Amino acid sequence: MKRYPMRLVSEIWTWNENGRLYSSATTNVSSPRFVAKLARLGLLELAETIHAFFDDRVYGGNGYEILWKECIQMNDLENLVRL
Repeated sequence: MKRYPMRLVSEIWTWNENGRLYSSATTNVSSPRFVAKLARLGLLELAETIHAFFDDRVYGGNGYEILWKECIQMNDLENLVRL
């Protein structure tokens, strides 16, 4: 039987706002663990800012919002599905 690791993120949304890409990742993992996973996937270097948010599960739960660097395009973020 092959074991597959559990994903850190339960939901990811990526959108374009004023010509910039943002992603919102819903998760309950700690910031160091989330940032380490981004680094392993080669995504950390593409991020301009990462902000944690804490909300009631009814409104989406906890997670992180990422503003990607200005030059980043949607196809640069295909590793997001591996979070």
